[in-house]
Amino acid sequence: MEVLHSKNYIYRDIKPENFMIGMPETEVAKIVHLIDFGTIKMFIEPTDNGPKHIQFRDGKQAIGTARYASCNAHFGYELSRRDDLESLAYMFLLFLKGNLPWSGLMANTAMEQFRKIGSMKQAMTPEQLFDGYPSEFADYLTHVRNLKFDETPDYETHRRNFFSLFEKLNLVDDGLFDWDTKSI
Repeated sequence: MEVLHSKNYIYRDIKPENFMIGMPETEVAKIVHLIDFGTIKMFIEPTDNGPKHIQFRDGKQAIGTARYASCNAHFGYELSRRDDLESLAYMFLLFLKGNLPWSGLMANTAMEQFRKIGSMKQAMTPEQLFDGYPSEFADYLTHVRNLKFDETPDYETHRRNFFSLFEKLNLVDDGLFDWDTKSI
């Protein structure tokens, strides 16, 4: 996300299906690739007075995949970098738990379901969502939910926190993914 954001774009539809890992035994084997740029938007716009962050607005059309959309997306707010990062937190939650608390939530219409999921996310604290998992995950979600609309996220701190967790759990970077045939 940091690379995309450094190019002045926000993604607005973070979900597992939009990430790919390079082909095994190639130069890009360990690189995460982002695909499907149909929802990206510039958040820094060129103006006569120089680059300017887009303005906050409400009443926007819902965008993104409900399971992973930020709370702001559910309630029609203009999205920014913080929303991409919040969506990543819901992906982490899926990877950790295997499902999301709002999976299977029923509604009469897609819009009603989108709003119900948003209400559920908003009602649950990061600590509740990540209960039973390292506090670094809840801390990450708390931080990104509290970012101001035009605030630059501290990507380095997030990277450092998760790397520290990796070390604290005595994990080893052997260069293999769980699905690599070499690791079986």
